[in-house]
Amino acid sequence: DVTGDISLLAEGEISAGGYIEWPDAFGEGLAFRFIPADTKFLKVLRIESLEALDALTAAAPESPAEQAADSVGLEVGFETDLAVHVDGKKWDGKNVQTTDVQFKDEAGAVVWEWKTPKAADAQGQTVDGHFVLTQDEHGWIVSVRFPFAWLKAAAYPVILDPDTIYAASTDGHIV
Repeated sequence: DVTGDISLLAEGEISAGGYIEWPDAFGEGLAFRFIPADTKFLKVLRIESLEALDALTAAAPESPAEQAADSVGLEVGFETDLAVHVDGKKWDGKNVQTTDVQFKDEAGAVVWEWKTPKAADAQGQTVDGHFVLTQDEHGWIVSVRFPFAWLKAAAYPVILDPDTIYAASTDGHIV
């Protein structure tokens, strides 16, 4: 477990630099990193090699054929007391693929926003990903997906920025 406090340096500024990294957080060659930026945290997954990608996809619930035909994803459950909006409309809880998710308060103001996830390889080549939102008996799930063919052809290491989050608040802490 890693615990840290983040202090605001000036109004709207989280940090002047640095990062927190968990090497091999998801297996060998799969590091997770928080990078403070002007008014948000960048959370990235660094895939060191094609072999590390192969280990990640082997552990995925989809079969290799399903991955090869589509994309590789990072799946997490989430909870919120805000209204979830997809492509400008309130989400009905049905499975949906999108690149734009907003979380709105009771007054309809956007509090959080997920924009198109991005990936970049060692040569600066980039690709856009997408979100797949689903709901099951345990709650809401977001899967952040990237094209499998692009990842197989990429120059490593590859950086995945799965949650390009924009928020109205500048408050933040890591527990």
